[in-house]
Formats: sequence, structure tokens, C-alpha cells
Amino acid sequence: MYTVLIVDDVAAMAEQYAYDLRRLASVDARVASSGDEALQLVATENVDCMILDLEMPGKDGFAVLRALKERGADFPVIVYTGTGSFDRCVQAMRLGAYTFIDKADPVERVAREVETAIERRVLIAEVTSLRRYAAEDTALRGSSAPMQKLKDAYVKARYSRHYSISDEELSWLENRVEELGRVIQAVCLERIAALERSAAA
Repeated sequence: MYTVLIVDDVAAMAEQYAYDLRRLASVDARVASSGDEALQLVATENVDCMILDLEMPGKDGFAVLRALKERGADFPVIVYTGTGSFDRCVQAMRLGAYTFIDKADPVERVAREVETAIERRVLIAEVTSLRRYAAEDTALRGSSAPMQKLKDAYVKARYSRHYSISDEELSWLENRVEELGRVIQAVCLERIAALERSAAA
């Protein structure tokens, strides 16, 4: 289950969002009543999305966004402001916010924004992982440690009294493993392309 953190100094507003998101988006919704409390929570617990009030006493939403950026936080942040200032929301997005909502928006829209933000984060993470895997000398290719271990096992078997493997057989097996590695890499690249198309839709 994904975790959403609602940050608002008005407890009633935060608790209402938490209740509605649990009901409509099937997420674990947590509440923080200040910017400092929010930053403490994200430092110790996993958060998949944050809903952040920009207008709070003390450490406001802008200070929270700056702190998250400095920490390299990778979860989406959805902001809102009680003043209804579009310019302030745009300023927040320049600081890294994913999008913004209005306090007057129906809760169904808020739930959709949260679901979309989390889905996008999951897609980006999967694309990043697949790109890294496709670029690596994977376990089925070339000079990786598992491949070398496999080669060593073949060589050992060749000189065993109980089993002998010829150079031709060893070469054939190695080539099949290399081919399988290239197939896996191609599948990864195809999956990356599909995920990118889905994220852009």
C-alpha cells in the first residue's frame, strides 16, 4: 500500500484529506501539522506522495520544498494554498512540486491527482531500473562474475574423470548464453519504450 503524507497546520483540513484519500485512493494517509514534522517523517519513513499546504507558520511549504530538493527526495509533491494564488503555486512547481490543487476542488479530483502522481513515480522508477539493467554487463553476458563462474564450471567438467566437454560444446553453450543476454537486453529496451509512451500519454 502506498503512503501519502498530508502537511497542513489546520488539523481538520489535513484529517479530512487523509480520510477521503483512504476511502477513495486506498492509500495509507498520514498527517503532519508543520513543515518540521513533515521533514522528520520523510527522513525516517517511506513516503510515496505528499500533499503540502504552502501557507503555514514557521517552516512553510516553500521551505519544505527547498529542503526536500536538497535531500534529493524523489516522491511527487502536490501543493495547495488557501490564498488561491496561482502565481505562488507556479513558484512552488519551479521548486520541484509535481502539480497543484485548489482547496475548493472536489476530493475525487484530489484522489485522481494522487493516483496519477504515484503511478508516474512508479513508471519513472521502473524505466530507470530497466535502463540501468540494459546498460550493464548483466549476469548472462560477457565477463560478469556469474558468467565467469559458469565458464570455470565448464572447464572443470572438461577435465573431470566422470564427464568430458569438448571445446566445440563449451563454445556453443557460451554463445547460447550470450544470445540469451542480448534477448533480455532487447526486451528491457522494449519495455522502457512502452513505459515512456505510457508516461507521456
